[in-house]
Amino acid sequence: MKAKGYWPVILWAGLIFCLHIIPSDKIPKPPDWSLSADKLVHFLLFGVLSFLILRIRYIRTKDWQASYILNVVIICTVFGLLMETIQLIVPGRTFNLLDLVADAIGVVLGCMLFAGISKRKNA
Repeated sequence: MKAKGYWPVILWAGLIFCLHIIPSDKIPKPPDWSLSADKLVHFLLFGVLSFLILRIRYIRTKDWQASYILNVVIICTVFGLLMETIQLIVPGRTFNLLDLVADAIGVVLGCMLFAGISKRKNA
């Protein structure tokens, strides 16, 4: 598999990695909203990641199969689990199951958004 065309995914995954290894004392405090800004960030980061992966796959193969969604959900959720686990060695950061849940929900909704858009284009 050639990396050509995958640069948006690689760069986005790199951004996710960098954000996950920032020590807690270096993270700016978000505004006090009723919805946790942290969970929203996780949701958006992983939603975009799953969307980008499906988009690149679609562009490269000009094919669409529902099985791609399951693969992307698994891959992105495992990536989220890995990122949460890495935080165990980052000063001031911890493994947070709710962050992982926000990652997984973002992944699923990112996949659903892409599926909806691609079905509209093909209709």
